[in-house]
Amino acid sequence: MKRIISIAVVIVLTVSMVLSLGGCFKKNPFLGRWETEMDFTEVFNNSLGDKDAEAAKYLRLDEMEFKVIYTFNNDGTYKTEPDIEECNETINEVKTRLRKGMEEYLKAEAQKQGIAYMGIDEILSYSNTTMDELMETMYKEAKFENIVETLKCEGKYTVVGNKLSTTESLDQEIEDGGYELFEVIDDDEIKLTIPEDEVPDELIGVYPIILEKID
Repeated sequence: MKRIISIAVVIVLTVSMVLSLGGCFKKNPFLGRWETEMDFTEVFNNSLGDKDAEAAKYLRLDEMEFKVIYTFNNDGTYKTEPDIEECNETINEVKTRLRKGMEEYLKAEAQKQGIAYMGIDEILSYSNTTMDELMETMYKEAKFENIVETLKCEGKYTVVGNKLSTTESLDQEIEDGGYELFEVIDDDEIKLTIPEDEVPDELIGVYPIILEKID
Protein backbone atom coordinates (compact mmCIF):
# COMPACT_ATOMS: atom_id res chain seq x y z
CA MET A 1 0.00 0.00 0.00
CA LYS A 2 2.80 2.41 0.92
CA ARG A 3 4.48 1.71 -2.43
CA ILE A 4 1.24 2.44 -4.27
CA ILE A 5 0.83 5.68 -2.31
CA SER A 6 4.42 6.67 -3.08
CA ILE A 7 3.90 6.04 -6.78
CA ALA A 8 0.71 8.10 -6.66
CA VAL A 9 2.54 10.97 -4.98
CA VAL A 10 5.31 10.85 -7.62
CA ILE A 11 2.74 10.94 -10.40
CA VAL A 12 0.94 13.90 -8.86
CA LEU A 13 4.19 15.80 -8.36
CA THR A 14 5.32 14.99 -11.90
CA VAL A 15 2.02 16.16 -13.39
CA SER A 16 2.16 19.35 -11.31
CA MET A 17 5.71 20.03 -12.47
CA VAL A 18 4.79 19.46 -16.12
CA LEU A 19 1.82 21.79 -15.82
CA SER A 20 3.92 24.50 -14.21
CA LEU A 21 6.59 24.16 -16.88
CA GLY A 22 3.90 24.45 -19.52
CA GLY A 23 3.42 28.04 -18.45
CA CYS A 24 7.06 28.74 -19.31
CA PHE A 25 6.72 27.52 -22.89
CA LYS A 26 3.97 29.74 -24.18
CA LYS A 27 2.74 29.36 -27.72
CA ASN A 28 4.21 31.87 -30.15
CA PRO A 29 1.21 34.14 -30.85
CA PHE A 30 2.66 35.45 -34.13
CA LEU A 31 2.94 32.21 -36.10
CA GLY A 32 1.02 32.36 -39.36
CA ARG A 33 -0.11 35.06 -41.79
CA TRP A 34 -1.60 38.39 -40.82
CA GLU A 35 -2.78 41.51 -42.60
CA THR A 36 -2.85 45.16 -41.58
CA GLU A 37 -3.63 48.59 -43.00
CA MET A 38 -0.57 50.78 -42.43
CA ASP A 39 -1.69 54.39 -42.07
CA PHE A 40 0.72 56.99 -43.50
CA THR A 41 -1.80 59.85 -43.63
CA GLU A 42 -0.30 61.81 -40.74
CA VAL A 43 3.25 61.18 -41.95
CA PHE A 44 2.41 62.62 -45.36
CA ASN A 45 0.47 65.61 -44.01
CA ASN A 46 3.24 66.47 -41.56
CA SER A 47 5.85 66.39 -44.30
CA LEU A 48 3.74 68.77 -46.40
CA GLY A 49 3.39 71.22 -43.54
CA ASP A 50 7.14 71.28 -43.04
CA LYS A 51 7.71 72.29 -46.67
CA ASP A 52 4.87 74.72 -47.39
CA ALA A 53 2.24 75.40 -44.72
CA GLU A 54 -0.02 77.35 -47.11
CA ALA A 55 -0.03 74.69 -49.82
CA ALA A 56 -0.53 71.99 -47.18
CA LYS A 57 -3.99 73.42 -46.44
CA TYR A 58 -5.09 72.38 -49.93
CA LEU A 59 -3.03 69.21 -50.30
CA ARG A 60 -3.77 67.49 -47.00
CA LEU A 61 -5.03 63.92 -47.30
CA ASP A 62 -7.94 62.37 -45.43
CA GLU A 63 -6.56 58.88 -45.86
CA MET A 64 -3.46 57.11 -47.13
CA GLU A 65 -3.40 53.49 -46.01
CA PHE A 66 -1.58 50.50 -47.49
CA LYS A 67 -2.49 46.85 -46.96
CA VAL A 68 0.51 44.76 -45.88
CA ILE A 69 0.71 41.00 -45.30
CA TYR A 70 2.92 39.75 -42.45
CA THR A 71 4.14 36.14 -42.37
CA PHE A 72 5.83 34.79 -39.22
CA ASN A 73 7.51 31.41 -39.66
CA ASN A 74 8.37 28.74 -37.09
CA ASP A 75 12.09 29.05 -37.89
CA GLY A 76 12.32 32.58 -36.50
CA THR A 77 12.05 34.41 -39.84
CA TYR A 78 9.35 36.78 -41.02
CA LYS A 79 8.33 38.61 -44.17
CA THR A 80 6.18 41.63 -45.00
CA GLU A 81 4.60 41.97 -48.44
CA PRO A 82 2.35 44.78 -49.65
CA ASP A 83 -0.88 43.97 -51.44
CA ILE A 84 0.39 45.45 -54.70
CA GLU A 85 -3.01 45.85 -56.37
CA GLU A 86 -4.56 47.65 -53.39
CA CYS A 87 -1.41 49.75 -52.83
CA ASN A 88 -1.47 50.94 -56.43
CA GLU A 89 -5.15 51.81 -56.09
CA THR A 90 -4.33 53.87 -52.99
CA ILE A 91 -1.50 55.67 -54.78
CA ASN A 92 -3.76 56.51 -57.73
CA GLU A 93 -6.43 57.87 -55.38
CA VAL A 94 -3.81 59.98 -53.59
CA LYS A 95 -2.51 61.36 -56.90
CA THR A 96 -6.04 62.33 -57.94
CA ARG A 97 -6.61 64.07 -54.59
CA LEU A 98 -3.29 65.93 -54.81
CA ARG A 99 -3.96 67.16 -58.35
CA LYS A 100 -7.35 68.52 -57.31
CA GLY A 101 -5.79 70.15 -54.25
CA MET A 102 -3.01 71.72 -56.32
CA GLU A 103 -5.55 73.20 -58.74
CA GLU A 104 -7.45 74.71 -55.79
CA TYR A 105 -4.20 76.10 -54.37
CA LEU A 106 -3.17 77.70 -57.67
CA LYS A 107 -6.59 79.29 -58.11
CA ALA A 108 -6.43 80.71 -54.58
CA GLU A 109 -2.95 82.13 -55.23
CA ALA A 110 -4.19 83.65 -58.50
CA GLN A 111 -7.03 85.36 -56.67
CA LYS A 112 -4.55 86.90 -54.25
CA GLN A 113 -2.71 88.33 -57.25
CA GLY A 114 -5.91 89.65 -58.79
CA ILE A 115 -5.84 87.29 -61.77
CA ALA A 116 -8.70 85.01 -60.81
CA TYR A 117 -10.02 85.06 -64.38
CA MET A 118 -7.09 82.97 -65.61
CA GLY A 119 -7.31 79.23 -66.11
CA ILE A 120 -4.82 76.78 -64.58
CA ASP A 121 -2.94 76.27 -67.85
CA GLU A 122 -2.58 80.01 -68.39
CA ILE A 123 -1.37 80.56 -64.84
CA LEU A 124 1.28 77.85 -65.21
CA SER A 125 2.36 79.12 -68.62
CA TYR A 126 4.08 82.02 -66.86
CA SER A 127 6.33 79.45 -65.20
CA ASN A 128 6.93 77.60 -68.47
CA THR A 129 5.33 74.44 -67.14
CA THR A 130 2.07 72.50 -67.35
CA MET A 131 -0.16 70.88 -64.77
CA ASP A 132 1.02 67.44 -65.84
CA GLU A 133 4.67 68.43 -65.47
CA LEU A 134 4.06 70.08 -62.11
CA MET A 135 2.29 67.03 -60.70
CA GLU A 136 4.89 64.64 -62.08
CA THR A 137 7.54 66.59 -60.18
CA MET A 138 5.46 66.40 -57.00
CA TYR A 139 4.95 62.64 -57.39
CA LYS A 140 8.70 62.12 -57.78
CA GLU A 141 9.44 64.17 -54.67
CA ALA A 142 6.87 62.13 -52.75
CA LYS A 143 8.63 58.98 -54.05
CA PHE A 144 5.34 57.24 -54.77
CA GLU A 145 7.15 54.85 -57.09
CA ASN A 146 9.17 53.56 -54.09
CA ILE A 147 6.35 53.10 -51.59
CA VAL A 148 5.48 49.53 -52.54
CA GLU A 149 9.14 48.51 -52.39
CA THR A 150 9.69 50.05 -48.95
CA LEU A 151 6.82 47.96 -47.57
CA LYS A 152 8.68 44.76 -48.46
CA CYS A 153 10.91 43.31 -45.76
CA GLU A 154 12.38 39.95 -44.76
CA GLY A 155 14.31 39.27 -41.57
CA LYS A 156 14.50 37.47 -38.24
CA TYR A 157 12.30 37.85 -35.17
CA THR A 158 12.05 36.75 -31.55
CA VAL A 159 9.21 37.04 -29.03
CA VAL A 160 10.15 37.62 -25.38
CA GLY A 161 7.47 38.68 -22.92
CA ASN A 162 5.48 41.42 -24.62
CA LYS A 163 8.34 42.46 -26.91
CA LEU A 164 8.65 41.57 -30.61
CA SER A 165 12.25 42.06 -31.74
CA THR A 166 12.95 42.10 -35.48
CA THR A 167 15.71 42.69 -37.98
CA GLU A 168 15.44 44.29 -41.40
CA SER A 169 17.38 41.51 -43.16
CA LEU A 170 18.16 37.83 -42.74
CA ASP A 171 21.87 38.65 -42.31
CA GLN A 172 21.31 41.02 -39.39
CA GLU A 173 21.43 39.77 -35.81
CA ILE A 174 18.44 40.26 -33.50
CA GLU A 175 20.36 42.36 -30.99
CA ASP A 176 21.16 44.85 -33.76
CA GLY A 177 17.53 45.25 -34.81
CA GLY A 178 14.56 47.14 -33.43
CA TYR A 179 11.60 46.07 -31.35
CA GLU A 180 7.91 46.71 -30.86
CA LEU A 181 5.66 46.07 -27.89
CA PHE A 182 2.63 43.89 -28.54
CA GLU A 183 -0.69 43.08 -26.99
CA VAL A 184 -2.63 39.96 -27.94
CA ILE A 185 -6.24 41.12 -28.24
CA ASP A 186 -7.43 37.61 -29.11
CA ASP A 187 -6.32 34.68 -31.27
CA ASP A 188 -7.08 36.68 -34.41
CA GLU A 189 -5.78 40.15 -33.47
CA ILE A 190 -2.51 41.60 -32.17
CA LYS A 191 -1.71 45.27 -31.52
CA LEU A 192 1.85 46.52 -32.10
CA THR A 193 3.07 49.72 -30.47
CA ILE A 194 6.30 51.63 -29.78
CA PRO A 195 6.95 53.55 -26.55
CA GLU A 196 5.86 57.14 -27.20
CA ASP A 197 9.26 58.58 -26.36
CA GLU A 198 10.91 56.30 -28.94
CA VAL A 199 8.66 56.90 -31.96
CA PRO A 200 10.71 58.62 -34.71
CA ASP A 201 9.13 61.62 -36.44
CA GLU A 202 8.73 59.72 -39.70
CA LEU A 203 6.52 57.11 -37.98
CA ILE A 204 4.20 59.43 -36.05
CA GLY A 205 0.65 58.30 -36.78
CA VAL A 206 1.62 54.86 -38.13
CA TYR A 207 1.28 53.14 -34.74
CA PRO A 208 -0.54 51.34 -33.32
CA ILE A 209 -0.45 48.68 -36.03
CA ILE A 210 -3.28 46.15 -35.78
CA LEU A 211 -2.52 42.69 -37.18
CA GLU A 212 -5.52 40.58 -38.12
CA LYS A 213 -5.07 36.83 -38.64
CA ILE A 214 -5.51 35.43 -42.15
CA ASP A 215 -4.40 31.84 -41.51
